[in-house]
Amino acid sequence: MQLSRKTRILIFVVASLFVFFVGGRYGLKAFRYFQSRHFLRLAEESFIKEDYERAVRFVRKVLVRNPKHTRGLWLMAELARIGGSPLELDFRQRLAEVTPALTNQLALVECALRLEKPPYPIATTTLDRLSGIATNDIGYHLLSAQFALKMGDRERAEKHLAEALTLEPTNKLVSLNLSTLRATHSDPQVASTARTHLITFSSDPDLGIYALRALITVYTTEGDYTKAALYAKMLVTNPAAEFADHLLYLSTLLKADRETGEAYLTTLKKAAQTNLLTIVQLSGWLNSNERAHEAIDWLGSLPWYLKETIPVQMAFANACMRAGQWALLQSRLESQQWAENEYLRLAFLARALREMRRMELSTPVWQRAISEAARQPENLFGLAQLAAGWGWKSESESLLLRIARNYGNYRWVFNVLQQMYMDQGDTVSLLKLFQVWLETMPGSPVVKNNLAAVLLLLGRDVGRAAFLAAEAYRAESTNVVFASTYAFALFKRGDFQAALQIMNRFSEESLEKDPSVAGYYALILYANGLVEKARRFATLALDGKILPEERALFESVLHSSD
Repeated sequence: MQLSRKTRILIFVVASLFVFFVGGRYGLKAFRYFQSRHFLRLAEESFIKEDYERAVRFVRKVLVRNPKHTRGLWLMAELARIGGSPLELDFRQRLAEVTPALTNQLALVECALRLEKPPYPIATTTLDRLSGIATNDIGYHLLSAQFALKMGDRERAEKHLAEALTLEPTNKLVSLNLSTLRATHSDPQVASTARTHLITFSSDPDLGIYALRALITVYTTEGDYTKAALYAKMLVTNPAAEFADHLLYLSTLLKADRETGEAYLTTLKKAAQTNLLTIVQLSGWLNSNERAHEAIDWLGSLPWYLKETIPVQMAFANACMRAGQWALLQSRLESQQWAENEYLRLAFLARALREMRRMELSTPVWQRAISEAARQPENLFGLAQLAAGWGWKSESESLLLRIARNYGNYRWVFNVLQQMYMDQGDTVSLLKLFQVWLETMPGSPVVKNNLAAVLLLLGRDVGRAAFLAAEAYRAESTNVVFASTYAFALFKRGDFQAALQIMNRFSEESLEKDPSVAGYYALILYANGLVEKARRFATLALDGKILPEERALFESVLHSSD
């Protein structure tokens, strides 16, 4: 059938309208998809070329379009790691949630062990979750060993390394790690054998540099600087040696032979002048070794074109702060501009003015620093870390709370605040924090558990606390921390037998690990008439880091009469 021209035009118009409406709904998704692919390709190209600033710019565009983009999250985590940003932990968490593959879970643990403070809550939770499914993975055992070492449990660390070696008997890296651990063993024979293995490894073309660093650490710790310097000299001749290895040699040499060490420092000062990174590294070494005044003089002697660079200006500012040269710092900073790091320049200037008791000038400069940093949440966090390091507690806390409230994706800030309040023993602030946190992550069993625990400790809204504790426990009934909070809720209700049944599902070894768990178990044991055992667990709990309200509760077990 032949259509009239009018009919054909009508069909074209209808079809056009269909494309318009459907395109608005579905075409936009396709457009965003292709945009994401384009930006991801540019980001990966920049990453390979080590143009990290450009890579960050393009990955951000990918994640704005799709916050759950797996490759984008991985790339941003890697860029954060390279840049030394604590944001890495947040990206690793998000990646592990979006794609919970074992490699992503282990990468999260490795990151948490680097960035968290004891008792490493994210690393602990993730390793506990993996303990039933990853025991045949060498990476799991290596990270478990690292975690055990950080917690001071050398025996457990050695056990994990031995299991890793059983899985891969020819794995030299595992063998090297095991020998490094055993090199300081209390048994002289075990230590001697391990050191012999490290010496053998020192000639390995791939692992030799790690063995030498381990030997240097062993002998430096023991105060045998002659041996440490001997191995450090071998280290700097290794083709894979970095400038940091030369600084390690310098440190040992100054202890073993002061005159030779000072001569080597002069050599390094000349060698470092050719590279901005080595300038910053050597300046940092001078600051860390109580030679900040020397750092100021050396940095001031550099050619003008190096002194005009922002990295050298930042290094000079750090040296001035270490040396307490506040007037000099002020005079330098006031004439400079630090581009994307302008917030740091203003922060350093605010500190210089405050140290000179010029609060009327310092306060507005600090507010300008905050305004500059607010362009990127990670800069605000960097500012909060600076403030904390300077002892500016209220300023640091204010910034962290601002990030936690306003930037939902930056959940790691909640962990930082939690650790801060734990260190301060501030249970009331923990309560406020967990309430905000639960609003941001209403489905999180960890946050539910934490809020329930502090509510129970403070005796507030006990009914809600019991409900939250039960929800967290039902979500992960094999989690000993969740179980202890739920059992504590039953204890507060007077249901002592039910509380004991919950806790007795776990081995005594697992109940001893966390001081709070041990303490709640002690309370429940005592309520059930198991006095001696209760006192043993109460003693374990009181030896650990716990909140003041917990300490008062657990001490009652020891001080109560039978």
